[in-house]
Amino acid sequence: MQTYDVVIIGAGHNALVCAAYLLKVGYSVLLLERRSLPGGGATTEELLPKQAPGFRFNPCAIDHIFIHLGPVVQELELAKYGLEYLFCDPVIFCPHPDGKYFLAHRSVEKTCAEIARYNSRDTEKCAEFADFWQRVVGMLIPIFTAPPKSIVDMAGNSDFAKLKDTLLVFGAPNQTLDLVRTMFSSPMDMLDEYFDSEFLKALLARLAAELSTPPSQKNMALAQL
Repeated sequence: MQTYDVVIIGAGHNALVCAAYLLKVGYSVLLLERRSLPGGGATTEELLPKQAPGFRFNPCAIDHIFIHLGPVVQELELAKYGLEYLFCDPVIFCPHPDGKYFLAHRSVEKTCAEIARYNSRDTEKCAEFADFWQRVVGMLIPIFTAPPKSIVDMAGNSDFAKLKDTLLVFGAPNQTLDLVRTMFSSPMDMLDEYFDSEFLKALLARLAAELSTPPSQKNMALAQL
């Protein structure tokens, strides 16, 4: 009977990455999957062949965007095996029952221009909101790309830009306290603080709920990322 160093049950995208890294350093790996199609939530499938023939769905890998915060694609040379990411723009279309709609773009400037159609103050606050969370993301990236609990590796993953983001987010004592308060807030707390337009808040609250928690959940302000 053949033996393996590691047996992984389920061939979702996290398991595939784990197996690839184990193989890369010399372990023998058995990867088991009950379906004929590997990939888990990161697949693209024709889920409704009768109701929507030819239409292909993403089953729900909403967190797969985090792969771009780390070196997985480069270290595993996935492009060499045919991986290509296609980034759509606009990234969000939100229709409203009264006929109006909202489009969010990859560009903050374009998104702000879209918001200006509904509320000028929210346009200014959107730029501030995006700038704050982009700096928070820059501060958190080293955590995503380091082994758990390794402060040394997290520090080693920080370049000047990330250190600058960290300093800008913490800054003066009042900024540090504001960041801590924010982290313990809910997405709705943050949206009510920043924005006036209920239409815009509804859209952003729906996005926050994609992490499978209600927008009112405390300690989930990071869902706004």
